[in-house]
Amino acid sequence: MATFKLPELGENIETAEVTRLLVKPGDVIKADQSVMELDSEKASFPLPCPTAGKISKIHVKEGQTIKIGQPLLDVEEAGTPASREPEKSPKEKAPAAVSKPSRREPQAPAPSSAEADTPGQVPPPVASPANSASTC
Repeated sequence: MATFKLPELGENIETAEVTRLLVKPGDVIKADQSVMELDSEKASFPLPCPTAGKISKIHVKEGQTIKIGQPLLDVEEAGTPASREPEKSPKEKAPAAVSKPSRREPQAPAPSSAEADTPGQVPPPVASPANSASTC
């Protein structure tokens, strides 16, 4: 879990006011997605969070004045085991696709590296003495 803290906002800016929260606990965010709007003495601007994941806790409220380095929210990062499970499914399918050409190896030479990179492609038939006799 990552805690997103208020980063440096600019020269001589030590505080800002949270004018609007753009996320709530349970929301899933992308890296660099704006999570709140701030108002400093020099400007109003959206604040992006550098971490992708699920918002687990928000430490600030709208209207609150916050300081540089203050925790703003906790993010369960996208690299957690729960979020990796869907990625495993395509990888599990890959060995099944690779095993199909290996069943044909006794009948045909091993596919070249270009053919091996293309799952599901069947190598062309190879002429053998038995095939040559039947074509005459």
